[in-house]
Amino acid sequence: MKSATTVLIVDDDREIRELIGLYLKNEGYDVLQAANGEEALEQVKSRPVDLIVLDRMMPGMDGVQVCIRLREEHRMPIIMLTAKAQDMDKIEGLSVGADDYVTKPFNPLELVARIKAQAPTLPDVPGGGRGRGDHPAAASHHRPGPPPRLGRTAGSASHSPGV
Repeated sequence: MKSATTVLIVDDDREIRELIGLYLKNEGYDVLQAANGEEALEQVKSRPVDLIVLDRMMPGMDGVQVCIRLREEHRMPIIMLTAKAQDMDKIEGLSVGADDYVTKPFNPLELVARIKAQAPTLPDVPGGGRGRGDHPAAASHHRPGPPPRLGRTAGSASHSPGV
């Protein structure tokens, strides 16, 4: 039996790490967290990581620098999650090795769907990814009403849910 897919969430905002972690754990993923780029690189050195959700704007080593360092030795999918939403920011993130780019505020259910789309050949998880006969609309969880949109926008210090 395969083990669950391990996702490393790298963000300096603890609330965002915990929120994403909650959604991923509910889908059967193993979740690791890092508060900065240096911690992320240490986590990847010390244990197997299948996919990384990587904040771009962090103190110290930013997400672009982390992505460049990871790509020197690793091929796991990397999804950048950031408030930097300009076209050139997205192009830069993708050009340094990110496989996908999600802007804040974000919908946690969409992020989970993007993780599943990036990981179709990784270990099976409940509601698995593309290529296993699953469709995002067939997910076993459904919350009434619109899902929350969370995160900071560029220049905002707010951590409250957006609309």
